[in-house]
Amino acid sequence: KIRQSELQLNQAKRHLALLIQRKRSEDQQLSRLESTMADTENRAKAALADGHEPLALEAAAAIAAMENEMKQRQTTVAQLEKQTQRLKANVQSSQRRIIDLRQGALSARSIHEVNKFQVKMGGSAANQTAAQEAKALIDRVMSQADPFEQAQILEEINQETDPNSLTDRLAKAGYGPATCTTTKDVMARLRSTD
Repeated sequence: KIRQSELQLNQAKRHLALLIQRKRSEDQQLSRLESTMADTENRAKAALADGHEPLALEAAAAIAAMENEMKQRQTTVAQLEKQTQRLKANVQSSQRRIIDLRQGALSARSIHEVNKFQVKMGGSAANQTAAQEAKALIDRVMSQADPFEQAQILEEINQETDPNSLTDRLAKAGYGPATCTTTKDVMARLRSTD
């Protein structure tokens, strides 16, 4: 069981590394997107100032798409950060648990060896009771639910019950404020900053 727990811990560490790598990638892409969006907005303002409204309108559509992508990426980065923190805590907890299991197993082996020796030497039943208590303790620790697995199941449930998808549909139907930026929003903002 300890080896199995160690394998699960190593899998969790690999998953954590992938999450961290994905978050760094998303951060880089977000930074590039912000830079591109700022440059496009400056160019759109210049085109609008020179009277090239069709070109400014095309830029506004691109900016709106970039703003929507940015919001999605920011949400993704926030989710990845939460997942990373949760998984780090689970990995640390699992490491402590494995250390405790190893120590418990060593103690149980020692007690078992002492009891075997005492039985050979005519030892008492009280010592066998101690070995049984140690075994019961290890069995109890090993039968506890895996917190890493529980955290993954909770994350799946959260994704399935995400209210944002319903909010987006309601906003598109005209109920409540829009949840994403549109070309019309960007054009209004570009005109207002002249």
